[in-house]
Amino acid sequence: VLFRSDTTTFSVRISPVLTKRKNARRNLLTLRSNKVANLKAEKTNQKATGSVANDSLKSLRINLSARNNTADRVRRVSNRENRADVMISINLSQIEKGLKKMKNGQPEMKMQQKRNSLSLLLTFFLLCLAACAPGRNDYSGFVNIDDSGWAYASPVTFNLHHEDSVAFGELKVAVRHTNSYPYSNLWLEVAYDDADGVLHKDTVGMELADVFGNWLGKGSGVQYQFETTVNGRLRHAAGHGVTVRHIMRADTLPDINLVGVTFLETR
Repeated sequence: VLFRSDTTTFSVRISPVLTKRKNARRNLLTLRSNKVANLKAEKTNQKATGSVANDSLKSLRINLSARNNTADRVRRVSNRENRADVMISINLSQIEKGLKKMKNGQPEMKMQQKRNSLSLLLTFFLLCLAACAPGRNDYSGFVNIDDSGWAYASPVTFNLHHEDSVAFGELKVAVRHTNSYPYSNLWLEVAYDDADGVLHKDTVGMELADVFGNWLGKGSGVQYQFETTVNGRLRHAAGHGVTVRHIMRADTLPDINLVGVTFLETR
């Protein structure tokens, strides 16, 4: 090493021991720095490997959960199929049992149906007989009119007889006319006593033909009979009479053949 001053220059020799120490220190420093670098590299590698391992673990967990879910679904589907098979087998067995019962019970069912049908027919027949059979208090009477015509001064009288002393029923009046009757209607006066002895005089109008001249009564060709109700709920005493007269403007009505009165007991 050279030292200079203003006047002289000095030279000093450094011993080799100092140089060896310096080199040793440098080597230590380099070793330390290399170790630190290696440690850092190892840490980074460990972090990288740890993240990879974590990712692989996560993927494995996801795969396992997916497999578990699929397995659960498969189990559920299989359970449902098993239940459906069981239900189908149960229903089939029940249907077979029902068919067997039906086969075994067919003769009894047929006999019961026949009995029911026969009983229904019998009751219907009895009802028809009861409806068609005349009541004990029913009455029906008709009087023929002369060919000369029905005069206003010639009323028709009927004596209503029935088994009971007093009966409830429907009072009707009927006339029979020919095709040559000159009017489309007929007005009547019907006089009768009720069970209390009160005299009733009802005016009854009969529309014998429509506006086109067609007869509305029952019959065809020569004669037609028309009937209408006078009193639908009459309390009548046996033996009391009913008188019928026409009250048309003409004094004598031609082509009237028959006048009648009916009393139908109300059941």
